[in-house]
Amino acid sequence: SAASVPTAEVGDDVYRDDPTVNELERRAAEAVGTEAALYVPSGTMANQIAVRVHTDPGQELLLDRESHIYRWELGGAATLSGVQTRPVDAGARCVPTAERVRAETVTEDLHRPGTGLLALENTHNYRGGLAVPVDRIDAAAAAAHEGGVPVHLDGARVFNAA
Repeated sequence: SAASVPTAEVGDDVYRDDPTVNELERRAAEAVGTEAALYVPSGTMANQIAVRVHTDPGQELLLDRESHIYRWELGGAATLSGVQTRPVDAGARCVPTAERVRAETVTEDLHRPGTGLLALENTHNYRGGLAVPVDRIDAAAAAAHEGGVPVHLDGARVFNAA
């Protein structure tokens, strides 16, 4: 709770000496079934870290034109990672279809940046907090993976979709 913040045991998280952050990351990883988790202070920072980790400068980021990363993150992908954003219209589905992902993915073209990452969002902030069905996300992700493209899920509100 917020009342416990002033009395929380703290340490240097760089050296893994902050038991509170360590426990938070452990619980987060357990909740989503991953090996590990990383605490960052904002969803925007989490998204931009993911873009930087999964892409190389000169690549493109494929994403919905109404996504948080595209609409509200001030061109962070270009500024911080040297990545061009390529928005597609996912419409009311909030996630591009598998066919659209396959059609939009650039793997070998000397004149265009290769697709370095597909970014999806659940729940979809700009579309009223709509919870996107898991099968839509799975289909888009599978299509991206077929082309060797990693997928990032902006999950700032993912527990609202549960």
